Amino acid sequence: KEEERKLLEEKARKMIVGFENPDSREVQHAGLYFLWRPKQMYAMVKALRKTLNTQRLMLIVDHEHIATQGVDALIESREQILPTKDYGELVISVHANHPNPLQPHAPLDLGDEILYELIYNLRVTGLGKNRTAYLIFERGGGEDPFKQSVETLRLMQIFLENNPPTLVKDLPPEFYGIEGHRAGGFERQRQIIRNHFHEPIKDLLQMSEEDWTLLSQAAIKAGKKPEQWKKAEFR
Repeated sequence: KEEERKLLEEKARKMIVGFENPDSREVQHAGLYFLWRPKQMYAMVKALRKTLNTQRLMLIVDHEHIATQGVDALIESREQILPTKDYGELVISVHANHPNPLQPHAPLDLGDEILYELIYNLRVTGLGKNRTAYLIFERGGGEDPFKQSVETLRLMQIFLENNPPTLVKDLPPEFYGIEGHRAGGFERQRQIIRNHFHEPIKDLLQMSEEDWTLLSQAAIKAGKKPEQWKKAEFR
């Protein structure tokens, strides 16, 4: 028992206690908590660390929880986290989900600029620089609750670990899944978009050549069928 006690005491001295900002799933309670805004959580942990003379009290940031309080999580981040310069140093973990106020824990989409900027603001204020920090995806339900979420977070990690971290406006096409094995070449994808950009409103417009271009009309007059033109269009 004495050996077990010493072992537990040793583990306890290394234990980190993380304070997570609360959610408001019941809309009538949104914004009524005493402590929920980023600046409030920051001030609380700062004060506790000083009072208790410890560095083992840290923050867990959940942007979905911030959104359930009835505010824009991105504005909160820009106005309350980014100006502190050391907010990220106090964060041990980020619940890295898109800040949806319904808190569905939905799978992440490639190219999620909002989530990237939220983590970026923590990174430039110290997240993961002096100790290991964790990006945690909280999964929801459904047959495939993860989809490409892990891959998306790994991509974000790559650009966040650059020195300095990559700005949103400088993110390359790979971040959006345009290049690589998942989505094919950039030029090919752009050409496909150009060829189909008007299709959502096609039935609302009157065009002399709704489906076929001038070149395709020439091919039809030469005796070629429309199906043949479409097959050979991108050769």
